[in-house]
This record gives sequence, C-alpha cells and structure tokens, in this order.
Amino acid sequence: MLRGRRGVLTPELNRELRETKADVDRLRPAAGPHIIRTMNPTTEKFRHPLPVIAIAFVLLASACGAPADGPAPAERVTPAEEAAAPTPESRGPVAATPAEPLPKLRTNDAGAVLVSQAEVLRLLDAGTAPLILDVRTPEEFAEGHVPGAVNISHDELAARLAEVEGARDNGVIVYCRSGRRAATAEELLLGQGFQNVQHLEGDILAWLEAQHPVER
Repeated sequence: MLRGRRGVLTPELNRELRETKADVDRLRPAAGPHIIRTMNPTTEKFRHPLPVIAIAFVLLASACGAPADGPAPAERVTPAEEAAAPTPESRGPVAATPAEPLPKLRTNDAGAVLVSQAEVLRLLDAGTAPLILDVRTPEEFAEGHVPGAVNISHDELAARLAEVEGARDNGVIVYCRSGRRAATAEELLLGQGFQNVQHLEGDILAWLEAQHPVER
C-alpha cells in the first residue's frame, strides 16, 4: 500500500483515488485525444500515471496534516499573555512638553514695567487704557499731554493718592517729560501697594516727536 510522508494511505483515500481514475476514463471519449489515458484496457496497468499520482499526492498531504494554501490562521492570544501586555497606565506618565517661557517683562530702575508707545496707542483706540498719569507741572500739562491723561505733579502725589486709588488694582501708566520725575512717582506708587505700575517709554518727548495725538 502507498505510504505518505507522515502516515499510511487510508482505504478512504484509496477509494477516492480509484473513483478519480474512473472519472478520467469517462471523460476521455468526449474530450478526444487531448485527455491522457491513465490505464491500458488490456493490461489494466497505468500508462501515464502522472495525473493520478498528482491527485493522490494532494489527498495524501491533506490526510497527513500538510498545510493547505491560503492565509495562515491568526495567532490566538491567551488571557495570560493579554494580561501581561503593557497598557498606557503601565508605561508610566507621558513626559509633558515643556511650555515656552513667557517673555521677560522689561522694567526701569524704579521697578515699573515699560510699555511701548504703540501699545498705549492701541489701548487708547480700543478704549481699554488704564489710568494715564502725567506727573509734570500743570503748566507743562496744559501745553499738550497724552489724550485722557490725569495731571498730578510728582511732588503732590503723596498727598493726593486718594485721587488715583482706583488704579491700585486696575493699573496705571506714568510719564513725565524725560522719565526722572515719573520714576519718583512710580517708586511711591509701588511702595503704597499699587500692583500694576507701568512707565510710558520715551515719555512725552518721544510721544511728541512721533507726532502722536495730544490734548491741550
């Protein structure tokens, strides 16, 4: 009896082999000489056994456990392997991307934050400017000042702090002619607990030189 690579050809396979040979013999008269005859009718011996051997090989491979053509079955994961698989929690916390540092605020010697004239113009146009404090003399103030500014001379500010009390939390922008008197006023305001004291860069001289709007 024929033997496969891993076992013996079973009676069932042998029967299927004989049936296949019989099917080939039945088809030969209808198909003409192109069908290879598998058996000599007089001797009952195989003349050209290759087709039958090929079919037998397929059946034998199937019986002996050879893998069939087609995609391999998906690998099964056991519950233990699934439990051991890393999870987002087991990988630990994800490192946070460091935030970009905030721009460092520029201040003058008095400790007031410097604010550009362009920024003051923007705040005035938007109607969101804080108190603007001109600490020059009343005569200088009358000659021209930043629109909406309040005039309190730097040497009178300590006695008139109540007039600017609303700027303690809301902010105040201070300026004078060149910056010296404004610095004195800013030190006073910061010492009295005002939280947001700013200084107009360039003071009124730079404001006039840039031809920004003024009030008289």
